[in-house]
Amino acid sequence: MATSPEMTNQQHTVNEKDDEFWEETHETFVNLTLLLVFLQIGGIIMSSIADKEKLVKAMFTGKKRSMTISSNH
Repeated sequence: MATSPEMTNQQHTVNEKDDEFWEETHETFVNLTLLLVFLQIGGIIMSSIADKEKLVKAMFTGKKRSMTISSNH
């Protein structure tokens, strides 16, 4: 069964619209994910500075120690 060129073009147009929608949706979620990753990294850096803790090292070792040096007065 042969399809007419008009029918093929109409189907292709619908697919292009669908493809564009999914491409935009994908791009939006990728950008949102990147934003969340950068916010997470920024939060870790700010928390490490504010609390004087080595959080990145603690993430790898599982041990959390303060960066402050205790003085023996």
